[in-house]
Parts: sequence; structure tokens; C-alpha cells
Amino acid sequence: MRHLGKGFTLIEILISVVIMAVGVLGATGLQLRGLDANRATYFRTEATHLANDIVNRMQVNPADYAIIGTPSAYVTGTPPVAPTNCTTTPCDPDQMAGFDLAQLYCGIRSTDADGATHATCTTLGVTGSLPAGTANITRDANAYTITIGWSDNKTGTSSLSLVKGTL
Repeated sequence: MRHLGKGFTLIEILISVVIMAVGVLGATGLQLRGLDANRATYFRTEATHLANDIVNRMQVNPADYAIIGTPSAYVTGTPPVAPTNCTTTPCDPDQMAGFDLAQLYCGIRSTDADGATHATCTTLGVTGSLPAGTANITRDANAYTITIGWSDNKTGTSSLSLVKGTL
């Protein structure tokens, strides 16, 4: 006598499990790519904010761009000079320029290569937001180029350049 089975065979169940696993792995891959894109966008937004911030500070205080008057005058890589904290103490334009540059430096990278926080950045209460962040401000006639770079997991390094004409 022949028995009519009602239900699924083992092979059918295995095939459906494999199809489901491939779908879940695909969705996981998309999620990881989305997280990477979100992280890259966050760093680009932070770099844009920092570049615009120093441009605004330079427009308000002409001493800022007098200090930056020579090409490559400001490149991150050395600890920021301990400036007068102009948020708590009245400053002259030169002190404000030093404060502005220290704020930029600390906003980009507040730690040294060993991961220790620079004392100036701690004093100012500014934490850097870009991994292995760098900054370079150059002047050519009356045009300033602000380049901010950082380490990116996918491409190795990324950078953003902002060119501002006469301030």
C-alpha cells in the first residue's frame, strides 16, 4: 500500500534553510556597507565643520590669517602651543589667533601617536574627532586652502580641501 506523505521532505527543508541563510548573509553585508558609509559621511561632515569653523574665525580675526600668511605655516603633527583660553580670559587678536589654531588642532586630533591626550586639548576641553587627523592651511595671494585629512578604513586616507578667496 502506498502512503501519501503530507509535509516536507528533508531535502526540501535543507534547500529552504540554504536559501534563507544566503538571504540573511546578503542583508548582513548590506548593513555593514551602510555602517561604513555612515562612518565615512560622519568624518567628512566633521572635516567640513572644522574647515568652515577656522574660515569663520579667520574672517572675524585678521590676526589669524596674518599668522597663516606663509605657505604650509600650520600643519598638524606637533602638539598645539598652550594658548590663553580666550573663552575665560580676555585676549588680544594675536592671543585669539593662537587660541583659534589650538582649537582647530585639538578638534582634529587631540591625541599623540601613542594615544595620550595633549595637555592643551584637555585644558581647552576639546576632543578630536578624526582618526589620525591632519590639517594644513596654505595661502597663495589672498586665497587660502584648508586641507583636513583623516584615516579611513576602506581607502586608507581621505581628505577634504576647502578653498576660500579673499577674507
